[in-house]
Amino acid sequence: MYNVKVDTAKKCLFITLEGFMQEDEVKKAADLVVSSLPKLPKGFTVVNDISQFKPASREAGEYIKLAQAAIFQKGVSKVIRVTGKSFVGKLQFERTKKEVNATYETVEVATMEDALKLL
Repeated sequence: MYNVKVDTAKKCLFITLEGFMQEDEVKKAADLVVSSLPKLPKGFTVVNDISQFKPASREAGEYIKLAQAAIFQKGVSKVIRVTGKSFVGKLQFERTKKEVNATYETVEVATMEDALKLL
């Protein structure tokens, strides 16, 4: 399951990924992320809740990389990653970020409440 929401007042893109997502579902989520970017100004923030995310296949990871690259190219100021206990999911996002050479700041927090405090 995924959810993507733009909050223009907070200049923030909220992304939630949950469970084990099949390749086609990751592609749809990534496409939605990319299509949401024109609504945000340079310097926006991403809150990415992967606390319930199970690592996706390597093929699905390619779509995660496409979304990360698009976010980086748009000019994100930082990504707040809600990891909870999703250690393996966190590793997948760290790996794909490195593979696209994205140098945006990433802050990891345990809960959505912690993430909202950083906005």
